[in-house]
Amino acid sequence: MTCEKTQIERELEFRNSAIVKYREDQDSKLPSATAAGAQICDTESRVQLIAAAIEDMVARVEEGRTGGGNPGTAVQYLRMLQPWPVAILTMRVGFDAGVKRLTLSRAAMRLASAINDQYQFDLLEQEAKGLVIHLEKTHKHRAAGARKASIIRHAASYVGVPDLDWSDADKLKVGGKLIEIMIAETQLIVNEHVRTQKNRSTQTLRLTPATEDWYTDTNLQAADLLASDLRVTIIPPKPWTTPLDGGYYSRELRRDLMRKTWDSSRDDLFSTDLRKVYSAINSIQDTPWTLNTAVHDVLLECHRAGTGIGGLPCADPEPLPPRPAHIPEDMRIADMPENWAEEMKAWKRTVGKVHDANHLLQSQRLALVQKIHCADELRDHDEFYFPHNLDFRGRIYPLPPVINPQSDDIGKSLLMFAEGRPLGTSGGYWLQVHIANLFGIDKVSFDDRVQWVQENHDLLLNSALMPLDGARFWTEADEPWQALAVCFEYAGYIIEGDEYVSHLPIAMDGSCSGIQHFSAMLRDDEAAAAVNLKKNDKPADIYTQVAERTEKFLLEDDSPLARSWRGNVTRKIVKRPCMTFAYSVTSRGIIQQILDEMRKTGEGILPGWDNMEAAVFLGPVVQRAICDTVKRAAEAMDWLKVAARLLTDNNTPIVWYTPVGLPIIQFKRKYTSKKHWLWVMGERLRLSLRTPSKKVDPAKQQSSIAPNFVHSMDAAHLMMVANRMVAEEVTGSFAMIHDSFGVHACDVDELHFVIRDEFINMYSVDRLMQFKLSVQSRLKEAQRDEVPDPPEAGDYDIEEVRDADFFFA
Repeated sequence: MTCEKTQIERELEFRNSAIVKYREDQDSKLPSATAAGAQICDTESRVQLIAAAIEDMVARVEEGRTGGGNPGTAVQYLRMLQPWPVAILTMRVGFDAGVKRLTLSRAAMRLASAINDQYQFDLLEQEAKGLVIHLEKTHKHRAAGARKASIIRHAASYVGVPDLDWSDADKLKVGGKLIEIMIAETQLIVNEHVRTQKNRSTQTLRLTPATEDWYTDTNLQAADLLASDLRVTIIPPKPWTTPLDGGYYSRELRRDLMRKTWDSSRDDLFSTDLRKVYSAINSIQDTPWTLNTAVHDVLLECHRAGTGIGGLPCADPEPLPPRPAHIPEDMRIADMPENWAEEMKAWKRTVGKVHDANHLLQSQRLALVQKIHCADELRDHDEFYFPHNLDFRGRIYPLPPVINPQSDDIGKSLLMFAEGRPLGTSGGYWLQVHIANLFGIDKVSFDDRVQWVQENHDLLLNSALMPLDGARFWTEADEPWQALAVCFEYAGYIIEGDEYVSHLPIAMDGSCSGIQHFSAMLRDDEAAAAVNLKKNDKPADIYTQVAERTEKFLLEDDSPLARSWRGNVTRKIVKRPCMTFAYSVTSRGIIQQILDEMRKTGEGILPGWDNMEAAVFLGPVVQRAICDTVKRAAEAMDWLKVAARLLTDNNTPIVWYTPVGLPIIQFKRKYTSKKHWLWVMGERLRLSLRTPSKKVDPAKQQSSIAPNFVHSMDAAHLMMVANRMVAEEVTGSFAMIHDSFGVHACDVDELHFVIRDEFINMYSVDRLMQFKLSVQSRLKEAQRDEVPDPPEAGDYDIEEVRDADFFFA
């Protein structure tokens, strides 16, 4: 049997097991509550048809035009209800009945019961909203759906809220009439006469053949996605040669080259020369990997201990604080003395935070168990591969999600290159730089980083030789599990020297890469210096510069909050706003990022001020400091929005080509959306029915253009580097994560040269002027002169990046 045939059989086996698991999961849900069912039932156009038919029927009866089917009884009750919620319930119950092939009478009674619940629950919410909120909270995780509905009905009866007070005959007529409307208006289900064993005829609902085929295919696609997203390949993935044929070998698991493409963009992919794109993605997915068994063994032992070593989630949840014993349990807060009331409120807030922390802990434990299970499977293979594809901007992503080269700290620590290469004369140096980087020693020169490693030589060796019984120095790193992996490599280097065969990817990361790209496009000398595009003795730190500039602006402001913030603006507070600035982070986003960082420190970081109040004040100051530091990048982002607006005014997608020839189409559609509150099985659901239009969304087009454009540029740079490294036969092993490039330690010197050379090649062309020409080509001739020229270039010499040691570091 050929290796390819074995791989196909393996993929089909995974697919079949995933389908079984998926169906088991779906069996616990109503069909309308599944992802596939929701696509059918929660479609605004279909719900609108039913709602309009209900309104028309009510109007005809009230005008004396009853028509056929005796709708009078149904209208008697339906005029008491809003047509939209009734239409949504009809879609859901009718679809469920069609999937489960219920008799018409049974489905009609279920629908009438759901409508009665909706009517009664709406009244209950009006009469006793506090009771409803209490019951929802109390029974949210304690009762099944039917039990919740029973509890709410009992509460309605207790409060004295009436139901529709209808007979079973009326229920049958109302439910039957609504299902009749659904059959006529949507053609999703049919009512057929079925002959029973006793030669009797029953009326049974079922899906139409077209609906059943679509529903089955959608569920199979979901199962296929589950199967493909969990598996590596044991041979190199199928090479990409067209937009449809790479990655997995079996047709059932295969994905398109580009995720979430519009039909027009798929056409562009087929008509464009994508050889450079295929070469890059094939090189990355052809990298053979193996499991780092040394790290895996330590991870298993730590997991069994459950004590939170290396940042792992603890096995035991955090205990709840005891309730104040001196406060009677049956006393309401409203009846308590003021000091008791404040004490109880503080206790409840603490309990809530502990519950949130334990919920997060549970999610983290589940994620860890998934990684351990995945690693157990990978351990059976000497080498394996990760199929990749692209997002619409050209960024390359692995398909298996649990453990992959772009995973979190634990996931990456469990992977090594299957191919080992001797460190050679320079590999040991870069191995030590990598160690320092993982411990957060990355704001100094390379030589100083190596010096730090040598000063901590004993502790690093101790981590490798006794990871759990020694000093556990590795747990103090910013990325502890990757630090443990590199400690094992360091021990090998100390024992064997330059001959040591290393398997570890050594990563070189860009310095605030979005601003790096804008600085190069605009030849911005000041910003280039801030993001390490110029020669320096040690890395420039834009985050520190922005923090200092923020402090400067605070000194110019004499308001109480400004005075409180002085001396408290740290590098960490401004880091995330700086990192996301080139990706069009909003003012609200900056405030939230500052607030998140403040919360890590705890409440009351500024004495006398609430964290939210302090963050809302500081956000605009930080934003001003960033814009002042990288003025030209801000200008470029504004210019891109202007160009985008001209196209959106014409309802035209934005199209450009990256330096490797990949067509990028940005088309953010407008959606119409209606929200409805619905009661289903005792739970209140807020359904949002969204319908895409054929028009672009101007706001989203403009806010998205700068981040998408710069992402497409860094994606192209990555592809150019990978292609160059392969063409010059430097390496065939890559650990690439957008603006972080990983290769063997012995290849880092060559990587440094190629990264810089390809960056210079990419920006030897005016990319913003190319974008302008692309925009003009999609406008009418009379409008083309409305596109302004890009911001004028500065005097930065792009060749300076050759000597910029910390461009990628």
